[in-house]
Amino acid sequence: MSIVRKKLFLEKFSNVNAFNSLNIKSISLSFLTNDVNDILLKSSVLYLISSKRPQVISRILSKKSKASKEYIGCKVILWNNEATEFFKYLILIVIAQNLSNEGIKFSLNENKFGSYFEFIMNDLLIFPELNKEVDKFYGLKGLKVSIQFKNPTLLNHFFNLTNFIKD
Repeated sequence: MSIVRKKLFLEKFSNVNAFNSLNIKSISLSFLTNDVNDILLKSSVLYLISSKRPQVISRILSKKSKASKEYIGCKVILWNNEATEFFKYLILIVIAQNLSNEGIKFSLNENKFGSYFEFIMNDLLIFPELNKEVDKFYGLKGLKVSIQFKNPTLLNHFFNLTNFIKD
């Protein structure tokens, strides 16, 4: 069943608009890398797909000298309305191009702040912004997307909308 049909089925039989019922608290997009030279390229990917300036993730190597840092990746965090708009873009445009969900590994986790859904995208060329410059972004893998929900009971609506769980 296609994503659009599942959305219509969900709205028709449960009297819930799938997009209005999803109260998304935040979406985190991140890359982790061992190579410092990749951080600039991966930061540009995050900027292109989210339109926000990414933060560089670093780890302090020694507590005595704070000048020695090891750069391990980059991230962008989208909150409330930005997160909801990015989620709509992600579901309706990006993941809809990859109906078989190949290259996406997902897991459902819980922490003290609530439930969150997390998946890793290995095929980044399904983003229209990156598809224009194939030679620069070919071979990039490992975009980690974490979606934090305000209400964990709405996860079933999310799974129906994204077509991750086949009925």
